[in-house]
Amino acid sequence: MNVLQRLEVRKALKLKIHESNGTAFENLFCDIMRFSETEFKKVKPQGSIGDRKNDGFIPSQGKYYQVYAPENPTGNPSAATKKLEADLDGLISYWGNQHDYTISHFYFVFNDKYHGAYPEIYTTLHSLKNKYDLQVCDVFLSSELEDVFMELDEDGIASICGYYPKTEDIGFIDNSIVAEIIGYVSCSYHGFSESQITDPPDFDKKINFNNLGKSTAMHLNVGAYQVGYVEDYFSTNTYVGS
Repeated sequence: MNVLQRLEVRKALKLKIHESNGTAFENLFCDIMRFSETEFKKVKPQGSIGDRKNDGFIPSQGKYYQVYAPENPTGNPSAATKKLEADLDGLISYWGNQHDYTISHFYFVFNDKYHGAYPEIYTTLHSLKNKYDLQVCDVFLSSELEDVFMELDEDGIASICGYYPKTEDIGFIDNSIVAEIIGYVSCSYHGFSESQITDPPDFDKKINFNNLGKSTAMHLNVGAYQVGYVEDYFSTNTYVGS
């Protein structure tokens, strides 16, 4: 991927992260981890006993992940710390007592939506690390998930965020249709179009947000009333690009 393609897929992932809560984010996390690490195993909840506080793990490395993805990650941090304490206690009591499983790394996967984690989360994890004598007991934030995602191969990235155009996929662009439309509008222009299908959009918010000048604002508003000429063109002409 080139720089622009990397920028586009990064933006696509950030949008997914911001829109994903609960199970949706858990699935996104597990999909990325599976593409990144072939040994990663997702744990499916089993009836009333759930997933035994383990959303996914890499058994050979002793790494275990539990996901927390609230709608509002900047809410009361006590809710997050209570959950991570309960998750790790439950994880150790079940998985730690299975002879074939070793727990050395615990990651509290927190969809912070790029806000960061409160100090209480870090100090609680540090305390739990000492309590259970773990090598690693840390929070895993959205930015770190992004880092893992950006290291995936192109197939993995496309599977997560959908197809993205490559340079070699963009062929010759035929501009003749654009010239034809501009010519039609120029010849037909006689003031505001009477065949306008919808009212023009309210540009005021965009104009203020982008700090556009009065001249630009005027051109936008006047142009919006001429969209009907373009609609007239397409209603009387059929064009199918090859």
